[in-house]
Amino acid sequence: MRYGLLLLLCLAACSGLDDLSPTDRDAQGTPLDAGVIRDAGAREDAGTVDAGAHDGGARDGGAASCGFDELGDPDRARVLLVGHGFTAEPGTPGRDVRGMTVASDGSLVDDGVRVDVGFRPARIEFLPFGGLALVLGEDGEIASLRVNSSSDITVVDSVALAPASFGDLRITSDGETAYAVGFDSSPTAGISTVHIACDGALTVDEAAFFPLRLPQSLAHLGDDRWVILGGQAVFEPVDAADIRLLSASATGFTELDTIDVYMDAVGADRIAASHDGRTVLVPNRSAFSSESSQLAIVDVEGGTLSERDRLVGLDDPADVLWSPDDRTILVALFQPGRVAVITDRGNGLEEVDRITGIGLAGQMAAIERGALSGSVYVTSVDPNGFPNIARLAIQGPGVVADLGAFDFPDGSIHIPSCVAITP
Repeated sequence: MRYGLLLLLCLAACSGLDDLSPTDRDAQGTPLDAGVIRDAGAREDAGTVDAGAHDGGARDGGAASCGFDELGDPDRARVLLVGHGFTAEPGTPGRDVRGMTVASDGSLVDDGVRVDVGFRPARIEFLPFGGLALVLGEDGEIASLRVNSSSDITVVDSVALAPASFGDLRITSDGETAYAVGFDSSPTAGISTVHIACDGALTVDEAAFFPLRLPQSLAHLGDDRWVILGGQAVFEPVDAADIRLLSASATGFTELDTIDVYMDAVGADRIAASHDGRTVLVPNRSAFSSESSQLAIVDVEGGTLSERDRLVGLDDPADVLWSPDDRTILVALFQPGRVAVITDRGNGLEEVDRITGIGLAGQMAAIERGALSGSVYVTSVDPNGFPNIARLAIQGPGVVADLGAFDFPDGSIHIPSCVAITP
């Protein structure tokens, strides 16, 4: 199969390891619940998590911590997880997540397994400690994976959320709560809250659900504040605001402020907040907007949002990523097959470079600690080759090196849909 079919499929889809918490193993050291999947619609009480006792950062109510926020050795072996959303049969979704080892020089080794999570993966996120990851399906399924190594990955649990179109998943800094964004115009759209027990079991906190029409992506500001892109609607009841500042608590989200950035329509796979929580980047790739191919720069001051600036000419921006020091920004431009490099050289943020030859550039994942800090991995389909993971290295403010790509075998079953890496 050559690029033409891969392109059609991609366009259709895109419109740590051994240091587990002590509670994750039994007395003999055997992983608990390995490979067990509950009924996707179950609302089982995991027994170790108070469903209403979490905020945006730390566990509440005096409950013992799972240790999910304890980062491991910054130079340990890392695992790259890649979701594959296609099969060899058109119209039949792929359901696999592939494990790969990240070598000491940042290169990739395909020495792992492919795990069937039961649904098409749309987003993958690791918990901070790296021993568990969550996989979000486009229809609202969420599975927890125990990741001991690239070749030792098991599904622990699975739950289903209210019907919507899902594409973004965020995990709190303590690793004990996940927020999934469901896009729809109905009352079932909004932010779903899922609690993660110490053994990886998942519980949907239906009481904490935050209803919002047409939500698309969520970004964490580092404390109890979050920014959500969504709410803008030209139908009744009309809502002009498209960006909202929220405060998270044990009972859910509270709205603090709203602004209207894009005046007609907006479409973004993901927004991104700087590590200092002061700036949020909001791309627009909507084909229905006169302001498409732009990147809004939004400042956050306490409980207030304001737009600072706007960058234009960023064709089809699919994903946004900040460097660990907040001095470089990467924007994956999907259909042109480019990655734009943005930095501040004294006159505000500006594009200073554009990495070519990426292919259909989709999601990005970065290493933010240790000797490989600044290494970036981009899902891609090369027009002159195969499905792949492109490798970039942020070497300084606005300085990014293209390190080539790891090619998967030819065929739709190897098209990467999402990616995540051990923190």
